Amino acid sequence: MRGCIPEKILNDFWNAIPLAQKVSKITVLGSEHKMPEAVPGFSALWIDFVLRNRQLVALEKVFVGDPKFNIVKTESGQQIPLAHSPH
Repeated sequence: MRGCIPEKILNDFWNAIPLAQKVSKITVLGSEHKMPEAVPGFSALWIDFVLRNRQLVALEKVFVGDPKFNIVKTESGQQIPLAHSPH
């Protein structure tokens, strides 16, 4: 996609950040740029999840999101469904 930063450059940048300074990173399947435009529903669910689960997000650090099924997988292999929870 035009204007995107190549994945290798992003990974090199991420790997250069000291662990204590990292918060989190998500790779969203099927979305290379402008997540709110490419996968708006998933983007909203992810933001809601991050706000409600800051400690888990900071602990796990790396996520892969699947907007087709509204799930994220953690680096440790945990699969988390993203869904609105009743308030």
